[in-house]
Amino acid sequence: VVHALTCTLPAHSSPRLLISRHRNSPQMATATETAAAAAAVRPGGRLVLHFDVNQTIMVGDPAGSVSMHEGINKAIAHACVVRRRERTADAEEEWEWLDGSRVEVDSAKDFGVEPPEEEESAEEAALHAALQERTMVFDSVLPQGQDHFTEVFHGLPCRQFTAAPHGRPFRSLYRRVRQRLMWPEDVPAHPHLTTSDSAHFIVPAFFHTLCALREAGRDFVCVFRTFGTDLPEVQAAMNAFSRGEHYLFPHVGTKHEPAAWARLYPHWVLRRGDGSPAALTVVRATEAEGAEGDAAAAGHEESFPNEEALEQFLNKELEARNPGSCCVAIQDDYYHWRDNKYLPSAGKTLWFTKQHGTDGGGGTEGPDSANADAHHIFFDDNIHHKEHDSIVCIRGRASPSERFHSVSGGNLLHYHNSMLVKAFVVKAVLDRDYFLTAIARCEEKFGASRGELPL
Repeated sequence: VVHALTCTLPAHSSPRLLISRHRNSPQMATATETAAAAAAVRPGGRLVLHFDVNQTIMVGDPAGSVSMHEGINKAIAHACVVRRRERTADAEEEWEWLDGSRVEVDSAKDFGVEPPEEEESAEEAALHAALQERTMVFDSVLPQGQDHFTEVFHGLPCRQFTAAPHGRPFRSLYRRVRQRLMWPEDVPAHPHLTTSDSAHFIVPAFFHTLCALREAGRDFVCVFRTFGTDLPEVQAAMNAFSRGEHYLFPHVGTKHEPAAWARLYPHWVLRRGDGSPAALTVVRATEAEGAEGDAAAAGHEESFPNEEALEQFLNKELEARNPGSCCVAIQDDYYHWRDNKYLPSAGKTLWFTKQHGTDGGGGTEGPDSANADAHHIFFDDNIHHKEHDSIVCIRGRASPSERFHSVSGGNLLHYHNSMLVKAFVVKAVLDRDYFLTAIARCEEKFGASRGELPL
């Protein structure tokens, strides 16, 4: 959405400075990890990183009545892949794990959401670890005949995944993920950074990603994208992070000098005026400081005749608000997506101009040309490698002189792992570098295929 924001790294914010101050502490370990991750980040142009919220950078969905425990189960099931079993013509369709064992699901029985505490024998632990390694695939692109468990089974089988018999091999993983999510008992809970379950509200891997990119000197914009109403809570968490109130990232800023690049300002709400992608209304939040210094949204509406005008508006607004800010948020139009039967063309919009540098008539494209090489990457757990089922709508054009149009569902498949990334929050919980690794993979593929991406 935004191309014109540049981040610079002040010397006092380097995580390396923590190493001498906090030896043998979580902060020191985090600073060491961040410094190592930053060293591995390749040089490159500006990144515009779009992050969904629920089940992408946080576990659970309070607005959708999904608890942390259910969220862990769904996240594990989300990464598990099943395949169709060979069958005769008159047999019912059956599914199996990738090791060939049958998937037997009881969709009616309520098993609860937390797996029972039980001891695994050494042999069982080895078998379960092998099944986890073989069955969990953190990618949207799968061979024909395979699909993620959550796409085949819905409802209770996913929310109760490890509590039910079919998920028993993954119970040790559930406990490991839950342990990694919990806020340390010897660190006071934070009203904006912890949940009611005393867990991390936003997974540390997300904050680690921003810090590593910042440490590496990369220019980036972080755009939170959600259909839900959770952006005020995300805003409060980000602003606490910007003040150095996260125990793992105290170097980011202070109460009196918060990091401008990490501060999240009031968000925009997109609405489709007549149901079409080109008719848009923006509800622009105004800043009203509360007791914690976090802004609340108010309803100031502006309508735009087309997407080109909206894109220009957003860029100018953000440049005028704070040229050094790197975090913004957009609440997308869920009802437009739902009313269009969840087609990709009605989902969260990502605008993409394939060829920059000219206006189509041989001239330069104008004042935005300096920011033309921004690479957009969208992380969302509901991105599917399916022609008629995904959550992101890419509105593309060949050059700045043209109008945007929806990229077809079939063509969208070519954008996976270069601009579209199916997010696996369970991997982000277990691997602090998960998002950074995905970004590097996308940059490599996008650099090689940008000119060939179909519109």
